[in-house]
Amino acid sequence: MLSFVSLGSGSKGNAFLVTDGESVLQIDMGRPREVLEAFLSAHHLKLSDINALLITHTHFDHISTVKTIYRKGRRKGPEIYALSPKYKEKDYLLPLGEKMVFGNLSVLAFPTSHDSLFSCGFRIEEKEGESLVYITDTGFLPIDIFPYIENPTYLVLESNHDPFMLASSSRPLPLKRRIKGDKGHLSNEQCASYFVDIVGPNTKEIYLAHLSEECNKEEFALTSAKNALEKLGRNDISLTCLKQWINVYGGHPWP
Repeated sequence: MLSFVSLGSGSKGNAFLVTDGESVLQIDMGRPREVLEAFLSAHHLKLSDINALLITHTHFDHISTVKTIYRKGRRKGPEIYALSPKYKEKDYLLPLGEKMVFGNLSVLAFPTSHDSLFSCGFRIEEKEGESLVYITDTGFLPIDIFPYIENPTYLVLESNHDPFMLASSSRPLPLKRRIKGDKGHLSNEQCASYFVDIVGPNTKEIYLAHLSEECNKEEFALTSAKNALEKLGRNDISLTCLKQWINVYGGHPWP
């Protein structure tokens, strides 16, 4: 059984932990080390208990505090895995489309579409069959990844912006174009439109991630998602927005 927690999701920092009660994986390290250690301490864990740190991509809000747990070969935390051969802080390169096993958990990395080289998402599975798909910071979902992301027990998917709020914001036009582009971020409507291809009979919970504080509202993201699930006849699936400054738990109670 999988338990997980978001320690922050958004442009000001991201970190996410997953466990089956024995093995622990972390996705990204863009929140202060103190936030991570406070959570671990509250659950009687240490940095060394994390089996691996998986990096989705190398933008600042996803890697800004990696160096606080790993600096110049002095091991303070987990081994670091990333797709990018140019990312100097990594210990190992992740293979695309191939499962890697960390303790009781398997990880499969697949490509996303963002303006950061070698960006990726993850499918994490435990031995009893539960799975979690984690996708954030992508302008669209490449068609060849759908076999890897279909029918997860838990889905974490970016729902970054409301198109009208983005268009009417004070952000510079080049930034607006970047966000809306194929290497930018998913809007609420884009996020919800992918449910038909991802959601399956095993899907229990969906978490909307990386909501813009300036160009989105939780109610807008949730409404788009609820409407899409209603069309699929899946009102049984719970919907939750991840938050920037508040821990959000999912799956089974954290052990």
